[in-house]
Amino acid sequence: MLSPTINLANIRQTDVQFLSLAYWYPILKTPKWILSAPVEVGIGKQSSHYKDFFEDLIMRRKERYFQPFQLGLYAEHRLTPWAGLNIQAGYRNAISKGNIQHKFGGVYYSYGLTLYPETIMKDIKKWKAKRN
Repeated sequence: MLSPTINLANIRQTDVQFLSLAYWYPILKTPKWILSAPVEVGIGKQSSHYKDFFEDLIMRRKERYFQPFQLGLYAEHRLTPWAGLNIQAGYRNAISKGNIQHKFGGVYYSYGLTLYPETIMKDIKKWKAKRN
């Protein structure tokens, strides 16, 4: 039903690249917990590549200025002296996006494992010293 409205002759690929500076405002820091609010501002570019669908050739390319901003909340729980778990969530948007037709704003989240290499190395050195 929608096939007459879709132009299969070419497609558009959009990429966003930026460099950002961040400040993590500390809210709480205990031996087991870290809670902070990361604030990030960046500068970069958004590029659109219009490709021929059947030939995979770039027909046209546009580049525009892009300035993202994000604000979030980060929490980390230290499970052992060597590792912990973390989670981060927030909102990302573009302060200045030139003529970008796409919406780059929205909620983001991440989670993961945090390793503490300094503590690991200190404990390995202590262990080696005891063995000798």
